Amino acid sequence: MTSRLYNPLLLTLLLTTAASAQVRDTRGDDPRTPHPVSFEGIPLFANDTTKALINVHYRIGQQFFVFVRNLQETRWEEFLARGELLVELKDNQNLSVARDFRRIRLTRATQPREGEELPDVVGAFSFTVPDGEYTIIFSLDDRESGRQVLNRDRKVTTRRGYEQILELSFPMFSIVEFHQEKSDSIFIKPLNRGTHVHFDSRGGYTYQLYLPTSASLNLKWTLKRQRDPFAYRDQEWSGNQYTIMDGTLRLVASEGEVTYALVRKPNTPWKLLHIPLPLEQLEPGQYTLSIAINADGSTYEREYSFNVVWANRPFSLTNLQLAVDALYHIATDDEISNMQTGSLQRNLRAFHEFWRKRDRDTTTAYNEVMVEYYRRVDHAIQRFSTITGADGYKTDRGRVFTLYGSPTRIDRLIPPGGVATEVWTYAHIHKRFIFADRNRNGNLVLTATEAL
Repeated sequence: MTSRLYNPLLLTLLLTTAASAQVRDTRGDDPRTPHPVSFEGIPLFANDTTKALINVHYRIGQQFFVFVRNLQETRWEEFLARGELLVELKDNQNLSVARDFRRIRLTRATQPREGEELPDVVGAFSFTVPDGEYTIIFSLDDRESGRQVLNRDRKVTTRRGYEQILELSFPMFSIVEFHQEKSDSIFIKPLNRGTHVHFDSRGGYTYQLYLPTSASLNLKWTLKRQRDPFAYRDQEWSGNQYTIMDGTLRLVASEGEVTYALVRKPNTPWKLLHIPLPLEQLEPGQYTLSIAINADGSTYEREYSFNVVWANRPFSLTNLQLAVDALYHIATDDEISNMQTGSLQRNLRAFHEFWRKRDRDTTTAYNEVMVEYYRRVDHAIQRFSTITGADGYKTDRGRVFTLYGSPTRIDRLIPPGGVATEVWTYAHIHKRFIFADRNRNGNLVLTATEAL
């Protein structure tokens, strides 16, 4: 009979000491997840108050590109990917008012492995334009495969920064960082994940603000998850925290990310307003943020909607029945029954309570232990399923992989006329598992477990 593992502390240990499962990243190919190419147009106030500023941030997953041997430069040991990115702004008369072009060149020593996490290509274009509404034309080509992304649907509306109290720019999700060595250096780093917030983000809203030094500011915000029949609980927060900084923004070059520097100008009425939000506590879904700002009799009230998306959610977590069934290796019969009887909301609540008890950090909604477990379940389904269906996590190899992760070493033996055998060695737990294809049907069963 297949054994179970009930100890939650041991489960956490197994899921954090073993190597992570190599699971294929399906972003861009799977309609459940966002495309690996994202961009956003951020309208800001320009230093020239007769103009407006549009900064287009972009993020491109390297899986968009095809890597080939660098024959162009006769570097046989190197693999090369090339792309071309064009961003253009068109006004309401469909006339081009600004455009910029960028070549992308990526090199690496090996071809990307299946499931390998690659760093994103990140950057920004900056355009100074008259006030108005613009369409962003975003065109990206991979030179090797001919693959193309072309978006003509994104619109952005700008306005000049008028010198009147509570003049606020359009907000952007960002993180404010204070330089470790220079206390007067402040950097604002946009989350740069398109128009959404990605699950497990941190940060808040950042605005440009006109506020005379003598004015006193009061601020309140409320963040609420919109009604979702598949959510196991409601989420709502409120607060009045904020940070005010004197100065203006300047886009600076930074490797692998978009960064703004705060140009300090003491006693200037132009300031930067940052509102910290509990983004790390938000679960995937749609949210509404309401903000009310008062200063010297003037009031600013706005409501914003945004989605929290989980770009690389394990496939086995998209189906509650599958997710619960895959817990057979670590949950008791009573725990599984508690997730399978009653209403959908009750089952979801029991499922999340099960994993909450095993979460290393309950201050965030993201549960690393749960995610690692279901990444391994995904891998087991892909690699070890039988002809009867997607049951790889139920097989002996799938069970061992789900509990212990990738083996340190795998030895495969196929003797002539004999039984195919696999020996999985785990150095970190000092164990060896031996599997054999006794029925010669491709389903290897566990025949022995040995201590090292």
